[in-house]
Amino acid sequence: MSSTVQKVLVVGAGPSGLISALTLLQNGVPVRIIAKEENFRMGQRGAGISPRTLEIYKFLGVKEVLDKSVYLFDILQHAKGSLEVTNVVRMNPWVDSTPSTPWVRPHPEFCVVPVCSHILSQGTFLSMGQDSAERILRSHLARYGCEVELGTSLSAFKQDKDHVTGTLVKSVDGEDHIEEFEVDWLIGADGARGKAIFFENRCPSLTQKTQGVTRKALGLTFLGESRQNENLVIVDLQIKGLSTANWHQWGDRNAQILIIKPNENPRSDVFQAVIFGPQVNHVKLSTEPTALRAFLAEQSGMPTNAFGAIYAVADYRPQFRMVDKFGEGRVFVVGGMFVKF
Repeated sequence: MSSTVQKVLVVGAGPSGLISALTLLQNGVPVRIIAKEENFRMGQRGAGISPRTLEIYKFLGVKEVLDKSVYLFDILQHAKGSLEVTNVVRMNPWVDSTPSTPWVRPHPEFCVVPVCSHILSQGTFLSMGQDSAERILRSHLARYGCEVELGTSLSAFKQDKDHVTGTLVKSVDGEDHIEEFEVDWLIGADGARGKAIFFENRCPSLTQKTQGVTRKALGLTFLGESRQNENLVIVDLQIKGLSTANWHQWGDRNAQILIIKPNENPRSDVFQAVIFGPQVNHVKLSTEPTALRAFLAEQSGMPTNAFGAIYAVADYRPQFRMVDKFGEGRVFVVGGMFVKF
């Protein structure tokens, strides 16, 4: 079957895809946005929000992100196997503007009290879990009658001087249905490539992959390097009895480091843990919940049963890459599609 003709198809419903869609809708451009995932993603993922991104949210009128974000808390460094504090590290120090980095905090014109008071007095960055930011952005799309179509992936496309046509694969009740589409423009926000593993309460041991279909179909090169020895295990999980007023750190870079950070809701017991270092068994910790809880307990000195539901785990490999161009013809790429750090 054929879809209703829209001006733009946005492939991918992460922050970049949602912001692209919202920007177009606010300028009167009809948009269709799809995501291959069958459920909206959980997890804080990349939670840091830079000053320029805050200004984009302000331009778009997404006040909730500004109101509900928090500044980056200080890091309490603990002795291994203990909650004893050995040092305090300022996570978000004041940074002066320089000719090479003139925009280190939002311009006061775009400040929303009290959020920007945090920025102007505490430093440069705010923090909000990516799942929370995406939920807020989706609510703004809904005001324009635009909903993210889950379980829908881009299969193939071609373009001429006037249109982009192609096929989508739509999953309905476990069955795949082919759909043809025609749009004026296509925006690929489906990432570069990556892997997330979800445990226990959602699809045990399920691996979801994002392959960067748009980038590959355009033949864009992904210049740069992978940091093979800098993998991170990133976990979103429930932790009982840990302070939400600070970040927490154990270990050292020569062996293994555990950093645990709260989310933007001080009453929540869901934290993000980041584990890295040359002695970390990334595969084991990202695939075995029992081993993961044992590691967290050993490093922190907290009992194993303090670590509750595990919502998401990713074995993340940092990529320092960028595409050779940002699009071709009527097809463009945005977000993690064109640059990844």
